[in-house]
Amino acid sequence: MKCWRPTYVKDFRCDGRKCSSRCCRNWRVVIDRDTYKKLAALDNQAVLDRIRFVEEEKIFVVELMPNGDCPFLDGDLLCVLQKNFGADHLAAICHDYPRVTYKIDNLLEQSLTLTCPIVARSVLLSEEPITFETVEIEPPRFMFDWSDRIDDVDEAIELQRRAIALLQDRALPIDRRLQNLYRLIDEPTVERKNFFEVERHADIMIDIFDRMYAAEMSADKKSQIKKIYLGLRAEITSMLPDVVLENYLVNEFFMRCYPFSRNGDRRLACRMFIVGFKAMEFALTLAAISKGNRFTVDDLLSTIDAVNERLDHNRDGMRAVRDSARSLADWNEFVAAMFDTD
Repeated sequence: MKCWRPTYVKDFRCDGRKCSSRCCRNWRVVIDRDTYKKLAALDNQAVLDRIRFVEEEKIFVVELMPNGDCPFLDGDLLCVLQKNFGADHLAAICHDYPRVTYKIDNLLEQSLTLTCPIVARSVLLSEEPITFETVEIEPPRFMFDWSDRIDDVDEAIELQRRAIALLQDRALPIDRRLQNLYRLIDEPTVERKNFFEVERHADIMIDIFDRMYAAEMSADKKSQIKKIYLGLRAEITSMLPDVVLENYLVNEFFMRCYPFSRNGDRRLACRMFIVGFKAMEFALTLAAISKGNRFTVDDLLSTIDAVNERLDHNRDGMRAVRDSARSLADWNEFVAAMFDTD
């Protein structure tokens, strides 16, 4: 089947020993019904004892160990199901992770998620822009079928390519690229010059993180964070590496199938994409402030990983981003709250 994907996908090889099998720890593993039938046919009670049925969701899940490890992870950091019975006995999501695939009529779009630390280091630290290719592949076992969200596949691909080109325009600072992206998607009929409302931006970001981590911060705590952030924001954000931010933006835009991820509301999807990135930038800024001159590449990657996990594996994170994006529906209000392009 024809697939459009970043060229880096072809080079990825999973080896849990390189990352301590991060994806086999502390994440809920859903067993699709086809895989469950194969496991049940083994008549292996030790395997079936580690799988339970969640009645309210009508799904099978792996019962994790008390320390959060998958019970099928062995001492060599490899999956015993794959070793003993073959890759076709892996759950579909385990088989295909960290690949993320969307089916749009007769086309696949496939990328890799940055929640895999090996992918994150390879993709984010590359000095070269992310490139794309069209290839023929076998359809993966796990994918999202979004054919009903997109009427014109050719138009969708063209819009995605134009958006990615804007995000990779290295002649412009990151915020200007994002503003151009939003202009592409929203196409405002009325536009005026906006000045960056940095205090409001800080309030929005602090609220997102308060909800994302269910922190229930006091007004005094929020005020302290805001004061620290405003005092050092300009200095720190100018030091964040544009290449890493660009690679993050391009990968997230494509991997989450923006701007088609909100059932036809492209404007909301684009705002969510930008607000989500701004939350990441906010986290990086605070992390760099806390570390001072000791903020390393590993610190940068671990911060991105921590926020991505909240967006991917915690519903409160993405809900907070969505609600903020919805509250900023006016073009000029959104631009003033998100883009430092003065």
